[in-house]
Amino acid sequence: ETLDRSRLSSEGILRLTSRDGEPLVAIGRELKVAGGTWLLWLTKTDRKAFAVMDKLDRALIIGALTVIGPLLLLALLMGLSVTRPIAGLAEALAGIAAGRTDLRIPGEKRRDEIGAIAASVAKIRENMLRDESQRLEEREEREREAAQQRSILLADLASDLERSVLGVTSSVSAAAEQLSVTAQELSGGANR
Repeated sequence: ETLDRSRLSSEGILRLTSRDGEPLVAIGRELKVAGGTWLLWLTKTDRKAFAVMDKLDRALIIGALTVIGPLLLLALLMGLSVTRPIAGLAEALAGIAAGRTDLRIPGEKRRDEIGAIAASVAKIRENMLRDESQRLEEREEREREAAQQRSILLADLASDLERSVLGVTSSVSAAAEQLSVTAQELSGGANR
């Protein structure tokens, strides 16, 4: 192929093939030197011309991995530093909801948002324990009152029974005395 003025203005970078069959890249400029016009053509093999591009591609990939790799690792570590405590808090809440108040609440000593949530979970547990204690005290008080009422009722029943027995005993005694008097009168009347 020939390099002439017609190809200079229209195409910019030209793709050619060398005599050896290797792909070439050519660029041309028109220069005016000492009153004459010259066409200056520069040619390079594709491999050499785009070697810089290959180096830039590699540099960009390495740079991106150098920046993105640590960022991904940091994001993973930050995610784990949040998800693990939250999972522990969820487990503690589920345990508290099931009535298990002896579970350790993870993150109670932290001074961040996770610590604030852990403190709230601890407060829920304390309120639950306090409420359970109050219910237990109320139940014991009701049982004491019921026992006291039973004692009073039993004492009243025993007193009523005692009065009834004494009344019956008095009646039987009086009837026995009356019978004894009647028997003596009968016995005295029969002896005459």
